[in-house]
Amino acid sequence: ADDLALALTPLLKGTQDAIKEIRAQRLDRKVDNHVKAIMEMLTCVSWVYYKPPQSLPAAFVKECIGSSDFWSNKIRKEFKGKDEKQIEFCDCLKKIMVDLATYIEEHHKTGLTFNPKGVSIAEAQVVLSDDPITVAAATAAGKGKGGRRKSSVGNTVMGGNVLGLMSELSTRKNADGSSAATGLKHVTKDKQTWRKEFKDKQTWRKEFNKDAKSPVTKPKAVVKIAPKKLAKKKPTGLPILEYQERGMKWVVENQTKESAMKEGENGMLVIDITDVKQQVYIYNCDEVTIKIKGNKFKSLIIDKCTKVNAIFDTIISGCELVNSSKIAVQVDGVCPAFTIDKTIGVTLWMSEGTMKVTSIATSMSSEMNVSIPDGDDRKEMPIP
Repeated sequence: ADDLALALTPLLKGTQDAIKEIRAQRLDRKVDNHVKAIMEMLTCVSWVYYKPPQSLPAAFVKECIGSSDFWSNKIRKEFKGKDEKQIEFCDCLKKIMVDLATYIEEHHKTGLTFNPKGVSIAEAQVVLSDDPITVAAATAAGKGKGGRRKSSVGNTVMGGNVLGLMSELSTRKNADGSSAATGLKHVTKDKQTWRKEFKDKQTWRKEFNKDAKSPVTKPKAVVKIAPKKLAKKKPTGLPILEYQERGMKWVVENQTKESAMKEGENGMLVIDITDVKQQVYIYNCDEVTIKIKGNKFKSLIIDKCTKVNAIFDTIISGCELVNSSKIAVQVDGVCPAFTIDKTIGVTLWMSEGTMKVTSIATSMSSEMNVSIPDGDDRKEMPIP
């Protein structure tokens, strides 16, 4: 970590000098907030020093966003409705920092990372410089003074990027005097894909097959294998159909088509309501039909069910469908409200008496329909 900070400090010197110059300027107090916002923004460049457990670099940049926004908000408040350019200035400052935080989270989430096969920072600085010869000489001189690792950067780029590369290859010869490229395989004409013959595959095949010693085999037809259908998950747990005195609640849980055939009448589960304060809770059931007998009861909740049909007369409060799919509800009497949340595939069979009083609220659901009486027939309409 100390070596990294030592190597990066010269690269950040330009920014640090700029901050010092801004502070030294005696600018008009009218732009005091602007200067302070810029100063807070410039501190973002220090993210390269941050890494766990000290702090994550993206978190540091986000802190700088808040600090800069403190002064930017004063500018926005002062020039709102008066000068839109001032507002744009604040927005640009913030966008720079937000984009920087996004970049860091994507590429350097746990700190500045390097290519393990890359060159040193000094060599990269020379290659990216507009005047590589001067920079290489200065870098080599600096390394010599510190008594640290000797740099070969100057020799690498003395002739420019391409010429420097060729010069470097010529100096790196094997012990027997052979070139660094010795041992590489020669690329034959038929494998040089940049040639124009490869642009037209049919022409290339004809020319290539003329000189081929062995017949060219046709590629085998690809046999597509249909993906295996995943086995349908059945509700797990003990099937329950019971009345709980505490809470005055009927509970139906983990029922399936097979368990309903054992407990119900012709595969239909029946609940007998004896008090209007009773409520029904149906949870984690699959392919069952539940008939609720009794004139009135408090409420009905169907949660995490698939292919469940519910039939009842009148509900005082309402019916709620949550986290389910392919649910059908038949109202023979009146239901004042339906609430549908995170459910796919719902059909509500409404009686003529409940059509005028029922309200339907939906959230994050789809494929919902309501069926209403239409003379001797029924009419089905989608629920928006």
